[in-house]
Amino acid sequence: MFKILLIIICAGLWRLGGWEKAKWSGYRDMLVPIIIGGYYFFTLKWWVGLLTIGTFQIIRLGYGSYDPEHDDKPSLLAKITKDREGHIVRGLYGLITSIKKC
Repeated sequence: MFKILLIIICAGLWRLGGWEKAKWSGYRDMLVPIIIGGYYFFTLKWWVGLLTIGTFQIIRLGYGSYDPEHDDKPSLLAKITKDREGHIVRGLYGLITSIKKC
């Protein structure tokens, strides 16, 4: 029953994050990974929960190129690498997410 409730909450938050009338897109970007990671934190091992929270932050962490002229809020990996093509950012993000799957 608890898993079904979490799925309903995450689905609602995911929908709010994609809704143009929502004032904060962090519903999808931040809260859903935190809820899922919190569930894993308490049901599996603590480090699995923390890795889940960290690696599910795709929009905040990476997945885009560095373009300060057109993007006023680049991702964390784009700020660090200054990669204008986006290949290095996506490769690094792929490595980070694959750590969790090992």
